[in-house]
Amino acid sequence: MAKEPKSTRTLSHAVKGILNLEDMKVIEILDEGDEVVHDLKDILAEYHDKEVSLSISMKDKLEGE
Repeated sequence: MAKEPKSTRTLSHAVKGILNLEDMKVIEILDEGDEVVHDLKDILAEYHDKEVSLSISMKDKLEGE
């Protein structure tokens, strides 16, 4: 008898902005100059007690030509 495939669910989030680690927030600056604040604690709460893979990257503008 063949086994039925297990159900899976994939959940992902992507935010881009300035990280405020103390407040656990990412502040996104929109083209119009408005700010949108993303609360990382609220986002990460959706993943509590789940197997996760986290990735973070940074681009820093360097002085020079």
